[in-house]
Formats: sequence, C-alpha cells, structure tokens
Amino acid sequence: MAAANHIQHRSSTKSTSPISVSTIRLAILLVTAFIFGLSVCSAFFLWQTHQTDPVLSTSHLPHYHGNVPLSQNTLKGKEDDGIEASSSSSTPSILDGLRVLVAIASYDFMQLSHLEEVLDGFQDLCYAGSKVDIVVYTTVMYPVALIDMFNDRMRCNNPSPNAGLTMTLML
Repeated sequence: MAAANHIQHRSSTKSTSPISVSTIRLAILLVTAFIFGLSVCSAFFLWQTHQTDPVLSTSHLPHYHGNVPLSQNTLKGKEDDGIEASSSSSTPSILDGLRVLVAIASYDFMQLSHLEEVLDGFQDLCYAGSKVDIVVYTTVMYPVALIDMFNDRMRCNNPSPNAGLTMTLML
C-alpha cells in the first residue's frame, strides 16, 4: 500500500543544445553596437559641455585653444624697447581674482603631513592668482613654533593685487 501512495516524479531533463554560430554573431553585434553608441553619446555630451560651459569655452581659455594672436615680438621673446615679454601678463589665469574659502578639520598632529600637503595645494591656487582664505578647525592647541612654521611657509608671492592667502586656526 505504501508503494501505491508513493507518487513518482519524473525528473525533468533539460536538453542542452549547443549555441549556434548565428547566436554568437548576434551577441557580438549587439555588444559592439552598444559600445559604439555609448562612445558616440559620450563624445556628443562632452563636446556639448565643452561648448556651453563658461569655464571650458574658448572665450575664457584662448591660450589653450591657440586663439591668441602671437606678434613677432612675442615670438622673439622681446618687445620693441628691449624688455622681455612675459606670457603670463598677456594671458591671465582663469583663477585670477577668484575667491576661495576653505574649511579644514584637523583633529590631532597625526595628520600633520597630510594637512601640509593640502595647504600646499591651496597655496598653488594663490600662485595662480586666486584669493584663498583657509580656516583650520582643530581640537588641539598648536604650539607657537608650528604656527611660526605655517606663517613662513604659507606666503603667496604672487604680485597680483587680486591674489592672497590667509590662514586662520580655530580651536
């Protein structure tokens, strides 16, 4: 009786047929079309951003796009009166006069080397012509020797009246 109540299940057998060559060709074609479409769309959007973005447009970066007319004096490196021509005065930086406010959290002296690297990067912005204001929020008191070191290192020697660098430590 137990054998009669026992229902036998048929094992479902899956037929594994090999993948045809036309299926492989279709898959390769679809993947190639997808990648090509992705690259065309990316190129279009990058071109459109480049044309409409005021930072990347050719009107703001003439020296990057070759639109600056070069005179013979600039090519020779001298002006009519014999003074050397400076290329930086003829093409101002896009950062010239830009004001940058930076807030940095510093917890202890374990990250001091990393803090110095970050501060060097913002000092480079000052050299490019920006007015950089740095506020360092800290949880420990900085010794006078370290503050003097920061005062010596964090000077901006850019002669532009728009450039400058200030650093404030907040406890």
